[in-house]
Amino acid sequence: FETEWTIVAEGIIASFHFECPVAPPPIPATLVGDTLFLNMGDRFVDRGHSTLDQTDSRNAATLFTVNQFFEDPTKEFERGFDLNGFPLPKTPGRGDVLSVDYNGFTKEFDGAENIRTIVGSGGDGGDTVIVNKTVVADVRLTGGSGNDSFRSSGRGKAELRGGAGNDTL
Repeated sequence: FETEWTIVAEGIIASFHFECPVAPPPIPATLVGDTLFLNMGDRFVDRGHSTLDQTDSRNAATLFTVNQFFEDPTKEFERGFDLNGFPLPKTPGRGDVLSVDYNGFTKEFDGAENIRTIVGSGGDGGDTVIVNKTVVADVRLTGGSGNDSFRSSGRGKAELRGGAGNDTL
């Protein structure tokens, strides 16, 4: 007994739709007491998610920029826009604010006057840390085996140490 079938499909047989959840932005720095730790080198895991595996994240080249600014608490400031494009409500100034940018992702810390030390320790990649002249806290940066570049023009004390690579301090 033999039967032959011919199936002709019309239209869509199957359709799939999958969206990956939006990953949270990395966390550039972590405040512990009066010390701000840059999440670089062995502290890369404190950045949270990463698109690289753990070995690459520890060794990847990073760029950190640290700034400090003052918002007058007697004035109101615009805070950007919500997801629908509407302006967020204005809020009073926050006083001294320290901001840390990591490869384009920024985290701000209110109460910058209470931050005494900024600490960073590089990994195997070429790390760059720029501490701008507005920063009041002391800075302690240590390079890893990569070619690191550390610059601190802030008002606090700066202890910059190179590592095994060809470093610029």
